[in-house]
Amino acid sequence: MEPKQFLDSIYLGDRGCKCVLIEGYIERLIMVVDLISRILSESGEWDFYQDENIADGRIVFSRVKSVEFSPPGFIPNGFIDDIEVEGSELGPDGKPLYLFVASISGTRNASTVTTAGNTTERAEVILRIKAGGVHLEDPRFPGKEIRD
Repeated sequence: MEPKQFLDSIYLGDRGCKCVLIEGYIERLIMVVDLISRILSESGEWDFYQDENIADGRIVFSRVKSVEFSPPGFIPNGFIDDIEVEGSELGPDGKPLYLFVASISGTRNASTVTTAGNTTERAEVILRIKAGGVHLEDPRFPGKEIRD
């Protein structure tokens, strides 16, 4: 399944990003999500289908060539607004590379301290990932890649 079609089959509407793990040595980025649901209806709507839910599911980007967080300093730790494929190109090895763009709510502690303590700033964090592919992993079945 092509990455755009695959991402369209994942429901993340009110789901939170728990962790972003970059495994540079093996060119992987893992986004841990509190709950991942699948969209299998012909209409493309979620329809509250829950039979294949993955608690603490992983969205895994493979063959990662670059990662960018914007704005800098914010940690993606809130709701996932969207993950899209914004473009593709052929890599030096002749295999496709895709530009994945994720929008996630994030926070950072402000450098100023008030009488109430540290203040927390909130922002939309844009995560740009240039990678060769994407799949899901269920922590109950380590190493099994879900690609359809």
